[in-house]
Amino acid sequence: MRRWLAGCLAILAVLSMTAAAAPVSVTVRGDSVVWTDAAPYVEDGRTMTPVRAVAEAMGLEVAWDGADRRVEVSRTYSPESSLYQAELQSGLREYVAQRTVRMWVGRETYDVVNQYAVYDGRAAVVSRVGESTGEMDAAPTLRGGRTYVPIRYVAEQFGYDVLWEGGSRTVQIVTQLTPGWSYAWSIEPGGSLVLAIHTPVNVASAEITSVTVSGLAGSA
Repeated sequence: MRRWLAGCLAILAVLSMTAAAAPVSVTVRGDSVVWTDAAPYVEDGRTMTPVRAVAEAMGLEVAWDGADRRVEVSRTYSPESSLYQAELQSGLREYVAQRTVRMWVGRETYDVVNQYAVYDGRAAVVSRVGESTGEMDAAPTLRGGRTYVPIRYVAEQFGYDVLWEGGSRTVQIVTQLTPGWSYAWSIEPGGSLVLAIHTPVNVASAEITSVTVSGLAGSA
């Protein structure tokens, strides 16, 4: 009995070690990412992936600043393909013309830089730049001359959902099904405030918590 139990435990231990050592796969919109000299790995429950191979599979551009140990992932958008679009009161359309995610080796914070432009139907002109900071639960790292990052934080900034399939140890990067939304506003004669919802949204779930209008002539 003891020998049988010891044998079962040994088999379970081997199976557990084999499962832990199984390779991690990544798919982008259903297509497998092909690895050349680097491959993903799991550490402390977080999947780390070579950033260049996965980012380029998503159609993104990758730049490396060795002096600053910084990787930049970016994408340039047209007025029609941008993740963010809004009609301004002037009648022009504002959109994100370029988005860049900056990540540093050994640092758990990252920056997102948006370059906005306005479009009149014929030409686009850069209007402003916005920057925000986020925090990851794992810092980018260098291995064998390659930069590894928790790819979820990159993919979601460019409109993708990231799913984990534990059985096959596969990271699935799929196109996000629910776009964000924006609104534009205008004030009609008589003082009526009009809000216009733009990109697709479930209006039933949208909520406007407060509206403040100040500086109107004749207001109380």
